[in-house]
Amino acid sequence: MRYLPSLPSKPSGDIMMNRRLALAAPLVLATAVVAAGCSSSGSSSAGGSTQNNAASSSPVKGGTLTYGEIADLGAGGFDPYATVAAPNFGYIEQIYQPLLSQNAQGKITAGIADTWKQTSPTVYTFHIRPGVKFSDGSALTASDVAFSLLQMRDKGLDQAQYYTDVKTVTAPDASNVKVVLKAPSASFLQVVSNPTTCFIVKKSWYLSTSSTKRQSMTNGTGPFTLKSWQHGAQVTLDANSHYWQKGEPYLSSVVFKVVPDDQTRLADLEQGSVNMMWTKDPTQANQAKSAGLVVGQGGASRTVPLDINATQGPLANLEVRQAISKGIDRQEIIALAVGGQGALSLNMPPGAGGIKPTAATPNFAYDPAGARALLKKAGQTNVTVPLTYSSDAAFALDVPMVEAVKSQLSKVGINVQLHGVPFSVALSQALSGKYTGMLLMPLAYSPTPSGYLRFMQNTPQNVTGAQGSGHGGIVHELSGWSLTV
Repeated sequence: MRYLPSLPSKPSGDIMMNRRLALAAPLVLATAVVAAGCSSSGSSSAGGSTQNNAASSSPVKGGTLTYGEIADLGAGGFDPYATVAAPNFGYIEQIYQPLLSQNAQGKITAGIADTWKQTSPTVYTFHIRPGVKFSDGSALTASDVAFSLLQMRDKGLDQAQYYTDVKTVTAPDASNVKVVLKAPSASFLQVVSNPTTCFIVKKSWYLSTSSTKRQSMTNGTGPFTLKSWQHGAQVTLDANSHYWQKGEPYLSSVVFKVVPDDQTRLADLEQGSVNMMWTKDPTQANQAKSAGLVVGQGGASRTVPLDINATQGPLANLEVRQAISKGIDRQEIIALAVGGQGALSLNMPPGAGGIKPTAATPNFAYDPAGARALLKKAGQTNVTVPLTYSSDAAFALDVPMVEAVKSQLSKVGINVQLHGVPFSVALSQALSGKYTGMLLMPLAYSPTPSGYLRFMQNTPQNVTGAQGSGHGGIVHELSGWSLTV
């Protein structure tokens, strides 16, 4: 789990490419993928796209998709173990694959390991699928997989945090990999099946290729391989002719055209210079839909909790915190502040195995009368609470939400004072826990559900200051007022 500004972050499964969705606003949101319809001849080249005949077009295998991308690769380039830049993984996961996979419902399925078994709480054995090849035509072996897992544990700049439970990895033969954990881990299979946290490379190629060349050269088992990278402008991927899934990829090539400005990307789409784009702005998505473009939606994956410092002032009172939760109309925020692009969930968003609240969820339903009653019971009928949020341009979509929270809570007797600060300041406050009142802080997508909870548990990452009797105790206490919807 990482604190990150608005960047692509969550895997999806569009067009044989695991797209990463957006960090968009301080609730659980779904992002939009906007596409122009292809011509009736089935061409998927940029020049053959229109927005008027999408419904009648018949897809034809092959062609080139031009995708309007928000950001180029950052430091580390295409080396999956040498980068922590969020945009990089949206490109890398087209080329390098995880050990297992996940279907559209998040269920773990076979991948380049076709079977696996857990022989004890800490021991897993994976059987490598026969016939899998790297893009250079060489066969994948268990030795490659073992090397990759250890590389991520020991040297993966981003991945190491997810492999701390791994004790040993061995390849007893050419087809099997044995992993022994230090302790049982409920998240291990999630990590090795997630396209943003597990990347299998060819051992000999990786070790014989310089660190500089690995950033601009690739050799993976995924559906695409790198053809060219024009820094700051575009990335071109060609279909991997050795790809192990028969009949895939569907496209012959993909061009990622880097267009940071949202309106320019949309204009490119309308004019036909790109076939598809990603947006985090619900207003822009609705604008595209009105223009006759096809708008798809990914699973909600970005969450921004309303962290509460429960150690001082009126927020040290449990009833006040519960009143805040009851006084927030989450459905109204989704409908008005984010253009309907959201979904109700608890701490884990729907795109990451989220659980929907029910009528029995404590203090979750909008209940202004109940909120006022709790404040009266607490002897806090005139409460003033500061709320700090990131005011950088990248977080402009968050502003209507904090304004909505302020307006809603004013109706139950809570005066919210909004304080916009640079993201760097808000991040420092979140990491140190040194803030007053409430803090709206975006969280990046977590590959494991537990990642969404550890900031509210009895761990060093606890940003609330509250203490409870074990993880379950404090999570239950805090669930009454979490703004994650």
